Amino acid sequence: MIKGVTTAATIWTAAAIGIVAGAGNLLLATLIGVLSLLTLEIRYIPVLRLLDGRRHIAKMSDDSPPEGM
Repeated sequence: MIKGVTTAATIWTAAAIGIVAGAGNLLLATLIGVLSLLTLEIRYIPVLRLLDGRRHIAKMSDDSPPEGM
């Protein structure tokens, strides 16, 4: 299992935003910042929480015996 990928991606995104802002393109830096925050927080949006696949894990677990046995 891979851990820490989201944290690493967030650090790289923050660095990219800093580079873009330092280059003087503040509108693009703001847009990237808003999109990255939206991406990180998308699972907490109430309507989109219904699309989260993790809520179906218990239904698809292999721990239960097969049907018919």
